[in-house]
Amino acid sequence: MVRQTALTTFLIACFVTIAGAAPDHDTTTTHLDWGTGTMSLTIERTLGAEGATGPAAVSQTQRAIRRDAPQILFSTLADVRLDSLHTVGTLIREREEYVDRLERAARSATMVDARATRDLTAARVTYSVDLHGSLAREFVFHTRTAPIERVLGWVAHTDYTGILIYAAGELPLFGTNTAARVEPALFPSIHYLRGPQRLLHLLAGPYHMDPQRLAGEGAAAYTSDPQAAGHADRLGIRPLRIQAAGVFGTAPTDIVITEHDARQIMASEHNRSLLRDGRLVIVVD
Repeated sequence: MVRQTALTTFLIACFVTIAGAAPDHDTTTTHLDWGTGTMSLTIERTLGAEGATGPAAVSQTQRAIRRDAPQILFSTLADVRLDSLHTVGTLIREREEYVDRLERAARSATMVDARATRDLTAARVTYSVDLHGSLAREFVFHTRTAPIERVLGWVAHTDYTGILIYAAGELPLFGTNTAARVEPALFPSIHYLRGPQRLLHLLAGPYHMDPQRLAGEGAAAYTSDPQAAGHADRLGIRPLRIQAAGVFGTAPTDIVITEHDARQIMASEHNRSLLRDGRLVIVVD
């Protein structure tokens, strides 16, 4: 697609107004499934008054929805949280040259359903977006994996098959006297509290993860099931189970764990590779 200043300006305007791309007679329903890493968007539009009736009006309206869908998806995907500092949209506001990345993600959506409402007064079209393979991959900028900190000296440990962090409910928000619930994000980071002063140290962030895996499968999966059923592909048969000690970030996307739990990960190359390969599941509400 040819990039033009007018197009860039228009798409930025879509972000600023958020839902401005959708006509007044549209109803949009969005569902983010952080467990599967997918977003579902249904656009419902009342049938037009161009004279067409019945199936012809439904078909005509669905074509119009498909025409407008990338603009609507652009605005919706702009709200998805990238990390503790940014949503996709706020990053684009700071770095306008990234607008074409969001445009590509919006156009990559797959139409999964199209039908009329039961009363035949409106048409609906539903799209699905792969939050990792379509959206996150556009904002993975590193090509090499940064090393995760190692433990100096020997630590008794077991090599695990995955990492399961329990972070449901309100947790202490590090650096404040308040509590917060974890907010799912495409690129969460893991921190730990070191030493008697309990200073916060970064254990792993997106740059510590293999870029190909990060772009394809994501840094982590989220679930509300304490047993994490359905996530055996990430966790394997012997996961390290960790109770989160807190959350951190401008938005509370980052998990804080204890030094003891962090040392279990840092103690071996195998366990460090679990974070590098995205073998992480986070239990939230």
